[in-house]
Amino acid sequence: MKIKKIRLRRIVEMLDFADHLMNFNEYLKSISKPTIRIKNGKCVVKDNIHFNEHDYSGCEFDIEAFVYYTYVSVIDTSMAKSATYVSTKSFFEMSIHEVNTTKAKVLTLCDEYNKIYGLSRNFKEVFTTRISYELQEKFANGIMVLSDERKTGYAKAEIDKCWAEWQKKDVKDRMKKIASCLYSIRSSYTHSNIRSFIPSYCWDGETLSHNTKYLMQNDMDLLEMLKSVICELCEELLSSKG
Repeated sequence: MKIKKIRLRRIVEMLDFADHLMNFNEYLKSISKPTIRIKNGKCVVKDNIHFNEHDYSGCEFDIEAFVYYTYVSVIDTSMAKSATYVSTKSFFEMSIHEVNTTKAKVLTLCDEYNKIYGLSRNFKEVFTTRISYELQEKFANGIMVLSDERKTGYAKAEIDKCWAEWQKKDVKDRMKKIASCLYSIRSSYTHSNIRSFIPSYCWDGETLSHNTKYLMQNDMDLLEMLKSVICELCEELLSSKG
């Protein structure tokens, strides 16, 4: 019971901190005095935010990225580990008995290890089995994951076609791809320090970059959706024994 209280208290503290950051973010945007300049024949509007003698222009992207990272990290750590951790070396020592092991065997064992002990395992399990089906549907119907192998931009007609095909897929299949995509963004923040990019279903211009990982319906708030996931996990934790 004590461990449960500590976990819940820490989750609440992190959510409060994220809310404080988002409130500060809204304030910074409210005092922005945008500048307009011409670039390549187009008008470009740029934030101009000064607060307490510091330039906070562009800070809203960093705040959004950090809050996103915080929410995903809370989700990832909210679940108790379902398998006792085993190092990669120990796993291979227990699994490989032949002197001459084929490359195919090693690769198969790598996949097996990642399924059992991979860093994203708990996070993906949350989205595919732990949250309510109603919340899964909201995610699956509101987010579309785009191809990683795309080399050229998307025209709007292509996006409309992709969206229609996406909606025909099973909810569980869509949730697996969504969970992998959301976790990969978190990993990109961890390893590459990227600023968060949360695209909507509408965008400026005639084409959408092939580097875009996913699209969302305009009325979907991803950060609020992630908070809903955390709330369901906390309710589950409260109702559990121990």
